[in-house]
Amino acid sequence: NELNISKNDYVIMFVGKLTSWKNPFTILYAAKILTQSGLPLKLLLAGQGAQKMNLQKTAELLNLSNNVIFLNFVENTELSKYYALADVFVMPSLTTMTGEEQFPFAVVEAMASGLPVVVSESGGMPELVGDAGKTYPQGNYRELSRHLYEILTDEQLRQTMVLNSRKRAEEMF
Repeated sequence: NELNISKNDYVIMFVGKLTSWKNPFTILYAAKILTQSGLPLKLLLAGQGAQKMNLQKTAELLNLSNNVIFLNFVENTELSKYYALADVFVMPSLTTMTGEEQFPFAVVEAMASGLPVVVSESGGMPELVGDAGKTYPQGNYRELSRHLYEILTDEQLRQTMVLNSRKRAEEMF
């Protein structure tokens, strides 16, 4: 109730710095497509960073302000309650000239929480999620929205991903 999430809302979650290279903008663009297709959803963006104001402005321009919940820094001991609210987790990082995503703990935490995960093809993330998650080309919000739609609307797929995600986290990490 305090986050204004209804039981009918699908919840997409991101945890990380709100920076350009973590690229949470891609989730906003994908969310626009999903809401246009009629899915009731909320985005939980947990973190702080230099792009927070730009993300808020982008959400406003996309008419998604009521769909996006910005959580400031969340202590590790509190993250599990937010993972429990989510239906799917997304890590949309980009490879830059100075680095690429290697081993984001938030992805492992989401998997351990039994969430389906969708990650960009940045650095080691495809190997991290293996066949337990879905990957998409960096920045390709249309492909991300396709994966999210499929996971959110196909209960059998989602349940299979829940089991595979948790199993991979337990066995490997």
